[in-house]
Amino acid sequence: MIKNDFMKRFSINKLKSVIVILILTQSLVSFKGQNLTVGTFKSPIIRQDSTIIGTWVSQNDNLWRLEFKNDSTLYSIYTGAGTDTCSFSISNSTPQCGITVPVENHTRYLKTININDNTDVSCYLINGITNTHLSLSVIDEGGVQVFIKQ
Repeated sequence: MIKNDFMKRFSINKLKSVIVILILTQSLVSFKGQNLTVGTFKSPIIRQDSTIIGTWVSQNDNLWRLEFKNDSTLYSIYTGAGTDTCSFSISNSTPQCGITVPVENHTRYLKTININDNTDVSCYLINGITNTHLSLSVIDEGGVQVFIKQ
């Protein structure tokens, strides 16, 4: 699904710069959310923040882009290699993909499910999102994936 090998080509200096930028911008990021009632249970599903909707190009590899649609569809496109179509949701709950994660007021998690294979599920911590930058980390793997909005 979303490439996990970007770290192989990502220099330590760039990583340090991205971390500093993320720390500075994360404090400026605000998320709009609410608990939605699903049946008789409260679900910590976050109303999709319109900031994520749109096309995002990898800062590290301009052949890779993510397209988030209003209908909760995500297209992960790698030019020359094809497209994965997923549903996506943003939540603030644990566990994520079977892994216990921290749940605090500022945490947000992105979950993707391949529509052609519902066992192909990926979970990401949303490190930060602005009108121009999206930063994700694969749950329990570390690393940072930064995208620039087009």
